[in-house]
Amino acid sequence: MTENIKINDTVTVKEYWYGDSVFRNFQGRILKYYENSALIDPVLPDQKDSKVLLGGNGYIVVNFKSLMASGMSIKGIHRLPKFEKTHTAMQSLILKYHHEGLTLKEISSTAKASEPYIKEVLYSNNLKPNSREELTTYEKYIKPNLAQIRRWKHDKVKLKDIASRLGLTSREFSNLAYSHEIFNVHDKR
Repeated sequence: MTENIKINDTVTVKEYWYGDSVFRNFQGRILKYYENSALIDPVLPDQKDSKVLLGGNGYIVVNFKSLMASGMSIKGIHRLPKFEKTHTAMQSLILKYHHEGLTLKEISSTAKASEPYIKEVLYSNNLKPNSREELTTYEKYIKPNLAQIRRWKHDKVKLKDIASRLGLTSREFSNLAYSHEIFNVHDKR
């Protein structure tokens, strides 16, 4: 239920305290999400002006626990990551380091970005974080033979045959090849 709630949707505020006054069960429109709360443009009963009653710009910040949508409490909001233009350089840097084979912790320390943010960037680009075991297999079998693998691919050798020539299972080789972008994802020979 909570995944379908978007900005500008109408919700019910169960309870909101302003000074000594308590406002209960009124409607409001979601303007913005925060980690555990939302910025609401309230529609108070009797058409009273929220700016007069609540002061300021009339908007209120309400904890998710005090909000209801379609009769159900809102426990949390699942949102897709929002990347703005200011993050483009950081995203490119994270993707570059990932492509070079750095792990999550290594990218975090090098790019000075949080691990959750790095995961969001990777997942939004359909990539999984690199693990040390994957790097070892990649560095051991694929990296030294990269030129030969590309020649085999050009000669239209099947993936399972390339994998057996390298001493890997087909699944291991295809996972490494696609995660390290050796092959196009749509190339499933």
